[in-house]
Amino acid sequence: MKVFVILAVVLNVSWAAIKCNSKDKDGKLVAADCSGDAAAATKCTSPIFVEYTGLAQAYGCGTCPEGTKDKSCAECVGKADAACNVEVKAPEGSKTFECFSYAANATSKEWESSKTAGKCYAKKDTAVVCNSPANRTALTVDVVKNAGCGPCVAADKTAGKCAECTKTGCNSATTLAYALIPLLAVIFHAL
Repeated sequence: MKVFVILAVVLNVSWAAIKCNSKDKDGKLVAADCSGDAAAATKCTSPIFVEYTGLAQAYGCGTCPEGTKDKSCAECVGKADAACNVEVKAPEGSKTFECFSYAANATSKEWESSKTAGKCYAKKDTAVVCNSPANRTALTVDVVKNAGCGPCVAADKTAGKCAECTKTGCNSATTLAYALIPLLAVIFHAL
């Protein structure tokens, strides 16, 4: 009989769900047992601060999405008695600014900017930089990275596919139009 009791305790401990933190509806971290599809999880996830995108990864049970481990997502080995994925904060003195994202419109055959600017996150000493397509009608490649936050990929900038600007909200479609008007006037006058 004692053997069955010990065996039951050992099996219960080895199959006990781990606790992981996740955010509740108010944005507070709450530790809970992993359940449902994540009931067999042995790891918990938490975000890593990434320049221009901030803390995007969710807290939770399981492993990081493919390709994100140690880039935007951290994993820790879970325990049944306490959550290992503690709260992560942005670095001291980090700042936010805004940039517009762009999406290709198949109907108009042009890049369209979002109606409102999104938030970008950077460390204290990082420059404010937004990116946008340099040619609004060249839809062959996705040149807008990080929802318009941060610099262009160097090859895209060199090839003239991506443009950068250095003020919050500077990559809106109307801002780009105002930048092109003087250039068009010079070209027209030269002809």
